Amino acid sequence: MAVHSRCMDGIDAFLAHAIVDPTASGAANRPEARAAKALGLQILGLLGERSPVSTWRARKDDGKQVALVVISNSASEAERQRFASVADRLHAAGALPAVVRVHAVSPSRDAFVVDLWTTGCATDLPTLHWPPRRRLEFVRRAMQGLEALHRSGVVHGCLCADNVLLDDDLQPVLAEAGIISVHALSLSKADAPKYAAFAAPEVKSGAEPDVPSDVWSAGRLLELLVGEKELPQVAGIVRRCTATRPQARYASAGELAAALDAVIATLPTGDRISRVGSAPDFVRDRPSLARPNPGRGTSRSARSARPRSVPGIAIAVAMLVSALAGLLLGPPTDAARGLFVCVMGVGVALGAWSLRSARPAPSSVRRPPGKGQPGKGQPGKGQPGKELTRPSGPAADRRRSSDRGHRG
Repeated sequence: MAVHSRCMDGIDAFLAHAIVDPTASGAANRPEARAAKALGLQILGLLGERSPVSTWRARKDDGKQVALVVISNSASEAERQRFASVADRLHAAGALPAVVRVHAVSPSRDAFVVDLWTTGCATDLPTLHWPPRRRLEFVRRAMQGLEALHRSGVVHGCLCADNVLLDDDLQPVLAEAGIISVHALSLSKADAPKYAAFAAPEVKSGAEPDVPSDVWSAGRLLELLVGEKELPQVAGIVRRCTATRPQARYASAGELAAALDAVIATLPTGDRISRVGSAPDFVRDRPSLARPNPGRGTSRSARSARPRSVPGIAIAVAMLVSALAGLLLGPPTDAARGLFVCVMGVGVALGAWSLRSARPAPSSVRRPPGKGQPGKGQPGKGQPGKELTRPSGPAADRRRSSDRGHRG
């Protein structure tokens, strides 16, 4: 949940006054104003609107912010009945896994109160740079929520990346279940592309959504978040979800979740980013995860020596060439010859110093601690993290001679 400063509270209060002030002309007749009054809420501002439903940020008497979902006055009777039925079913179901919870329904059944999630949605997942396993776990969790919806008697009907929200632990929360008609949106040309890309062919043709159409939408979500090019194991799952015939698809979202479980079991678990458990954790770790490591695999001494060796050699060569040109073009006097010898000597000395500084200094080899580290008492082996040196002395010479004779 967003924590508002005093300034933001002032802005919210201004928006609330401007939108639902009962003294304003006609404001009291607006559906969100009626619902807020009936449920004891204060409207703070509009979150989004998709015909015939609008969602509003609101505040309860205890200061907690929630979302108020309202159906418009222009909705048809069939749309109002569907909205009321979904609100009653979800309110009666209580807390469902990975599904936004309905806490209260207005007496007129034209609005209900749900948790407010503002972290983001599945569309934002690419910015988290999750590995395939983590993304598959995310989709699997969403499928468990879809299965819970179906068991409570609710068909989602408009599942897409925009209404799979993220909670504070970056887990999926399904929203807008059962309250949006994709076919009606396509006829009105309002926000249709966001939903049509995930809608089953029969739903776009005007058929009522059902479990197989929700499975089709889930397959498109899986294809978006974990493509078959990146993870070929999901190609068959996506094809089955998006089969043309509904009978050829998975029979339920739970069966799809089981298929994803089988793929997840084959994937590695060692990626660091997969251990980021919440939005604050990711914000804290993101700079270290994204920071590049220039010069990786190159010793520090070699990196620092290379830049200064090139100018030294270039200066030496320039001095030698200048001295030689002066000797050839100038008068062949003893002073010119002496100057040539001096400059040549300085150039050779400078070049030798540059070459020596470019040579990496000898360093002892260190063996990092880890699996398979040799133990004590083995010839020529050191303990973890200690310098390794070549044994010397008469005893070591006799040992090496004996080893060569044994190998021969």
